[in-house]
Amino acid sequence: MENSDQTRRDRLTLEAINPKDGKPISVYIPQTLIVNRGKRSFGEAYTIRDIIPYVLKTPTSIFEGLRDERDEDRTTSGWRCYCGIPSMSYNSKGESYQTKPGLVFLVFVNSEHVVYNWRWEQADQNHDRFPEDHENRFRDRIL
Repeated sequence: MENSDQTRRDRLTLEAINPKDGKPISVYIPQTLIVNRGKRSFGEAYTIRDIIPYVLKTPTSIFEGLRDERDEDRTTSGWRCYCGIPSMSYNSKGESYQTKPGLVFLVFVNSEHVVYNWRWEQADQNHDRFPEDHENRFRDRIL
């Protein structure tokens, strides 16, 4: 168990659902990634605060095994992609608005339980809970 102040300050710990047994697991966002993304806009900061935790706890689908290099974490192997459809999003000023239909929010988590990327993408036309081209991008759907 990690108790040092340094460990708590260098990352944000979030709860995610483990699709294998439905129990919560801890995942982390490195502090450097939070700072860099937060500098872009208030909307990015609020996405980290609100949307990412929502998708990790209440995903509409989870894929495992990334096949597409654009989704791969460069420091370790990509592992899971949590997909969700939050009811709101944020603009760059941090103002909330209703999510546009046809979009799904993706949160990428590597094999070390580190969140390394997230973004909105077009949903599949036949399965609005999945991102476009999910059949080719991911090895397995586990939820």
